[in-house]
Order: sequence, then C-alpha cells, then structure tokens
Amino acid sequence: MQRRRALPALAVLVVRRPIDAAADLDPRARALLILEVDRDTGARWLAEAPLARRGWRPQPGLVAALRRVASAAPRFAEDPDVARLERGRGREWLVAAIAGLDADARGRWLAALGECEAAAVLAMEAVPRREPGSPPGVASAAAWFALASSLATEPEERSRVLGALVFGAEGDMNGDGRSWRWRRAGAQMRALEESEWLA
Repeated sequence: MQRRRALPALAVLVVRRPIDAAADLDPRARALLILEVDRDTGARWLAEAPLARRGWRPQPGLVAALRRVASAAPRFAEDPDVARLERGRGREWLVAAIAGLDADARGRWLAALGECEAAAVLAMEAVPRREPGSPPGVASAAAWFALASSLATEPEERSRVLGALVFGAEGDMNGDGRSWRWRRAGAQMRALEESEWLA
C-alpha cells in the first residue's frame, strides 16, 4: 500500500526537470526552492534570502510556478537547417529595415554585423524579394536590432538572432537548442508592440 502511494511522487521526480542553479530569481524565490537543488546551492540561496515572516507557509501553487520558471531548459541539439533558415530570414528582415535608414545609420548597422554578414545582406539587396511585405518602421526596427544585438554572442550571429525573433513574432516557436529562447523573446517583443509599449 505504501509503495502504491509513493509511486506518483517518484514519477514526478523522474519527469520533473532539474532546477537551474544559475536561474535569475529573486532571493526570496530561491529560498522557496532550496529543497529542489543540491545542498551547497541550497545553503547559498538560504543565506542570501531575507528571513520569512513567522508562521508563513508558501502555497503549493506558488512553489510549483517558481519551480517551472527555474527549471533547466531542455537541452536540444543545434540544428544546421534551422540555423540556415533563421539566418536567411534575418537577412531578409535587415534588407527591408536598412532601406529606411539614412547612410550613417545604415553604415553603423552593417558594421555591427561583421564583414561576412554585411556582405551577405548587401548581396541580398540586389535579389528581388519573394514577398515585398511592409518594412518595419525606423523606431521599431531599431528596437528589434538592439534586442538582437543584446542576445547575440558575436556580431556574425545577429542575423540569425533577428531571424529567430521574426519567426517567434509570427508564432513559429520551433527553434533548436540555441534559438528557442530567441523565438520566445520575439513573441514577447511582438506582444509589447501590439500593446503599444514601443510605439
């Protein structure tokens, strides 16, 4: 009988993703998850947290939500086909975006991409686009480019990050191990635009 009761709890432990020790959480939130991490990490988190009010107990839903936020992301492999699609989409976006910039701003954006990516974007300008679409407004484009620049680890990666952001903004969340976070950021950025925070 005891074994039957313990099985669901064991199943949860097996399926549950581990907590990421580097999760960006408030110290109070970390303190609620100390039983989910190794002893050293838990001790460090507890030392950093302020004392809780006497008698206060967190609701299970709060702990479950924090656990979900702090769980380590699934580790998927990087897919070269996904990377190629995202890089191509990012270059298309850049061609449309730099068309609305003055010469100085255009030069700065291209320089920020690195030589190879800048050359690829300039080469794409001569190719007729499949879907003309409407180019992004200058203010909006600057916000998207700034976001891509902050997410990219090197200049040559900015085109790919932009492509992943655009796919995410369109609701396509099927990125690979590197780009699924960028696509999520693109969806959030689009939600901000639609709520006119960036207008």
